[in-house]
Amino acid sequence: MLVAVFRFALGFLTITLPFTLCQPGITQTGDGQALFEHGGAAMRKGDAAGAVDDFQQFVRLQPGSAEGYFNLGLALESDGQLHKSLTALRKAALSNAVTASSYMLRA
Repeated sequence: MLVAVFRFALGFLTITLPFTLCQPGITQTGDGQALFEHGGAAMRKGDAAGAVDDFQQFVRLQPGSAEGYFNLGLALESDGQLHKSLTALRKAALSNAVTASSYMLRA
């Protein structure tokens, strides 16, 4: 498993988040698995525009996926779409925070 710590600034606030990056052998369950994997393959090949398309379709199917929004943000940044990248990364941060809080509530 490949885990990265991603740090980005939102105005005066810096957020650090651990995320699992897409790589061969790591799959997402449910709808969109093939899109997630295809987007990861496109990123590895340097096809940022193709990855953006795949990850945009993936987050439409799974709007609560922090990994989907995180990878979309990376693809958008690689494609030079910095404003859209920040928006996707903010959504990833919010999705990750909601997921973490729901796990803490179960404990």
